[in-house]
Amino acid sequence: MGELIRTFIAVDFDNPEIVSRAQEVQRRLMEAGAVMKPVEPQ
Repeated sequence: MGELIRTFIAVDFDNPEIVSRAQEVQRRLMEAGAVMKPVEPQ
């Protein structure tokens, strides 16, 4: 396995469509086995 990279990404979105798409990407990454610790949307 390759080198692990730990990162924190925080982005503020005002557009509900962008929020929905970002949540979909997050869901797909987790389904693909990404080790993630997502936080609840605010």
